[in-house]
Amino acid sequence: MPKVTTYHYIKTSLLLLSLVAIGCFNVREPGQPSGDSGFISPTSPEVLINNFSDAYVSLNAENFTRCFNENRFQFIPEPEVIGSVNVFQNWTLRKEERDVIINIRNRTVQGNMNRLQFSSPRLNYLTPDSLEYTTNYSLQLFTTDTLFSTTELQGTARFIMVRNIARNEWFINLWQDNKTGNAQCWTQLKQRFVAP
Repeated sequence: MPKVTTYHYIKTSLLLLSLVAIGCFNVREPGQPSGDSGFISPTSPEVLINNFSDAYVSLNAENFTRCFNENRFQFIPEPEVIGSVNVFQNWTLRKEERDVIINIRNRTVQGNMNRLQFSSPRLNYLTPDSLEYTTNYSLQLFTTDTLFSTTELQGTARFIMVRNIARNEWFINLWQDNKTGNAQCWTQLKQRFVAP
């Protein structure tokens, strides 16, 4: 058996090292960007409403809560449907509102086909940095919840939006829900899905 000399050892080590180094520089296909949440900086009320709609349809709780001013958020439910137990009395963005989105997501059929449409929007500027945005809505959900048989919700949503001047971004401070006709509304959906 031939002797292994220092020269052979160094030569073999360099050869192996060069093979490993070549593998480090192989070109690979770029992957999908991570962290792209689809949320666009809400520099106008229109962008804010688009973020809200996209987040609700895709049931993205993080993007949805980013549409609101967490410290001043208030939800005013449809008074006709509250009933004797008012779950909305201490309603918060980070707890109840977020829970509703997560619970709907957990009970949504595979291949989410949810749809939210706003129509006949009316904007009323209260100040240069605040406005009232009122719109009719039609929300279609496809859930596995057998007790919530209605998947088409309709009503009128009223939002009070404010602009954070330092960031030049709009947020929703207040969300008021109102029924239109006999259709079920957002308030009823929230009542159903606030608890798991």
